[in-house]
Amino acid sequence: MLQNDSTNRRPMKASSQPGGPRGLQLALWSLPFVVGFLLRSRGLVDQVLIGDERWEISAALARPLPELFQHFLISGANYSPPLAAVHRLMLESGMQPGELALRAPVWLCGLLLLIGLPLFLRSRLPFRVVYPLAWLLAISPQLVLYSRMVRGYLPLVVLGVIVTFAALRWIETGSRRAGAVYAIASGLAVCTHLLALPFVAAPLAYAGVRLWSRPGRDAPTLGTWVGMALGVALGVLLFVGPAWRSIVWLLEELGGQGRPGIEGLVATLARLAGVGSPLLGCVFWAVAGFGVWRLFGLAPRLAGLGLTQIAAQIVAVSVIGSLGSESEILLTRFVMIVLPLLLLFTAAGLAPSTHAKPVRKALSLALVLGFMLVFYWAGPLGRDAFREGSFVHAWAHRGWQDYTPDSLTLPGENFYASLQESGRGGTVIEVLWHGVAFPDVAPAHQRVHGQTVVVASLIDVWWKDPRLSLRNSLRPLGHRPIAFLRSGARWVVVHREPGAESAQVSGAEKARAERMGFPLVRELVERQRVLGQKLGDRLSTVWGPADYADDWLLAWDLDRIRRQTGER
Repeated sequence: MLQNDSTNRRPMKASSQPGGPRGLQLALWSLPFVVGFLLRSRGLVDQVLIGDERWEISAALARPLPELFQHFLISGANYSPPLAAVHRLMLESGMQPGELALRAPVWLCGLLLLIGLPLFLRSRLPFRVVYPLAWLLAISPQLVLYSRMVRGYLPLVVLGVIVTFAALRWIETGSRRAGAVYAIASGLAVCTHLLALPFVAAPLAYAGVRLWSRPGRDAPTLGTWVGMALGVALGVLLFVGPAWRSIVWLLEELGGQGRPGIEGLVATLARLAGVGSPLLGCVFWAVAGFGVWRLFGLAPRLAGLGLTQIAAQIVAVSVIGSLGSESEILLTRFVMIVLPLLLLFTAAGLAPSTHAKPVRKALSLALVLGFMLVFYWAGPLGRDAFREGSFVHAWAHRGWQDYTPDSLTLPGENFYASLQESGRGGTVIEVLWHGVAFPDVAPAHQRVHGQTVVVASLIDVWWKDPRLSLRNSLRPLGHRPIAFLRSGARWVVVHREPGAESAQVSGAEKARAERMGFPLVRELVERQRVLGQKLGDRLSTVWGPADYADDWLLAWDLDRIRRQTGER
């Protein structure tokens, strides 16, 4: 029987709203939401589907709805069955989704978190805590980037928030409804990503400690705790049970393969903070640690539960290990579910004291503003490569560094720079694109020419699926010349040596050589090179010599060819 007695249970403090006209209050509340909306939406229509964004889409294209929940892998990579199911429903409804439609479910989850969490906490915590939280949610690089990508990590973060507050409600009141929400959200979260299991189990551990240390006092009974544990287990099994064969394979093949070292953990903690600097990361975590202490005074059960979940997720993922956990980029994804709680602790650490004098309050406000500005400009969101271009989402896969060193001369740089001249601008089709084998080339060149980019791959079959209507990825109809002419683009560029060019552009020969040691990558690069050579020969035969040619590039002016051939 679930416990419903809430005697002696202290509720979280109500919000203390700022004084002043109602219009000013509304403006204050709206500002972080507007900034967060713009960061999550700016240039979204021009973004090329990149790298890991393919997996949920590929699963939706390849598998019927029931079968999606019987696997967690496709082509050796993990995908999120719930997100793939949403895409599958789009396809079965007759939609021809493009990039925006495919990103819409995740983008909406990002807005839900941005707006919903501060509004939910507004009546439970003081304004001086909730308002900095709204700003931290708005400018967190991880939350911004993954709100724009076709990946299941941002929906997972939203499910994690639901798990936390449903579990907290159950712990505080014994509510059966809250317990049911906790169990269902836990199952969905683990189905979205298996490594969410430590996070969803942590509330049971927290409630169990309270039961052991405070029997009969402000804690669930043993029967209530056992019932909730069984409910959570049932919820998880309901969603992931059909994929048990896939889970067994994952545990045998991928479990324990990668564990982060100290350096990787430090880098991960810095990325959660939203910066690439370990020093600034330490500052962020120090503020968050101070916030833990302050939140214990405001909402002790929320603070205790949140701290338990953060510790459980980071420690468990680090100790258990999984393929990719040695990389701070992947490890950050695996623990990103804790980020809203971490930002809440940080907001509590930044909050000014209620008893401070006006001068001290003004100083505290200035410090909070300075903190936000420093962390915004020190992270990827403050850089030109994030604010401009068609490959913003590549930053989620990178070490938050610029695409190329400023001192590096790019292959074909003279040609790309010439596109800024009057009368030469227009959309550029980059042929031989591949987001796995050489993802840096097109983004680096776009920073030089500044034109709209459409990519075309000679290998990726899923781009050619007629059920999709992609705007930024050309379906080239076998790369017949007519497909390029009908695209409306101004230039088509064929890269002659994609592997060597990628190594040159990356500015990291050693790292690129190590990556090229993977047989799959070597095979992709060689296939692209051979196919690119054949395409260049074919276009030269049909259209004549390229308008620009060097050892790296062949480029044709499609407007000139349209005028000559009359094709449109």
